[in-house]
Amino acid sequence: MDSAGQQDSPLSVTSNIVGILTFVVAIAAAIYARLTYLRNSDDEYFRVKTSLSWYKTESTWLSDLLRTLGAQHAHNGMVNARQREYQMYSFVMEDLINLEQRLLDLVAEVEVKASSPRGPSDRDGRWTLVPSWKRGTSVGMAWMSVRTKALELVRQREALTARVQFLQMSMISSRLSDLEARTKWGEFKTDENSRKMDGVAEGRKEDYRRLENLLQQLLVRNRQSVHMDELATDDESARRKSYIYSAIRS
Repeated sequence: MDSAGQQDSPLSVTSNIVGILTFVVAIAAAIYARLTYLRNSDDEYFRVKTSLSWYKTESTWLSDLLRTLGAQHAHNGMVNARQREYQMYSFVMEDLINLEQRLLDLVAEVEVKASSPRGPSDRDGRWTLVPSWKRGTSVGMAWMSVRTKALELVRQREALTARVQFLQMSMISSRLSDLEARTKWGEFKTDENSRKMDGVAEGRKEDYRRLENLLQQLLVRNRQSVHMDELATDDESARRKSYIYSAIRS
């Protein structure tokens, strides 16, 4: 009976086997979850790297625009409102370029860690469930060490992009306001010149009327003078005829 008592019951053996299998499954699930997380981290890293490339292109365009605005303001001079807008735009662009440089440094750090022969985990002497012999896993593990900081920089970069867009809309609104003011001033000057021209035209019309009246008066006087001359000529002719006729009769 003692030997029978020392043997494990079937239920105990089954429980031990189930426990071992559960432990193995838990380890496999942890490894799978870790691999999936690292693979997602790898994809996230490349998305951030692609976004950084676009950020650099965008900042280059904005820097060229800023230099163009600076040259225009230096040539034409700037009012206080324009100067404040330009200074704010320059300040935001400096922050934007600094954030991009910090993000670029983090990406370069990830590249260095991922390309090291020992990998990012062995280099620090830490043990992980996932070996570092896989390239993608190495990138993901290197990305995990800077992920929080990098995503915060990406968030700040997006916020600065929104600020840049707001400043651009503000500058466009200022330009439109200036253009509207210039248009109104041009319309006012055009109306003023038109009124002046109308006044000059009315004055010329009045001068033309006076000249026409004067010409008519001169024509009337000329006609009267001609008529009087004709009458005087007729009287003289009649007197001569009368004188000749009386001389003939006598």
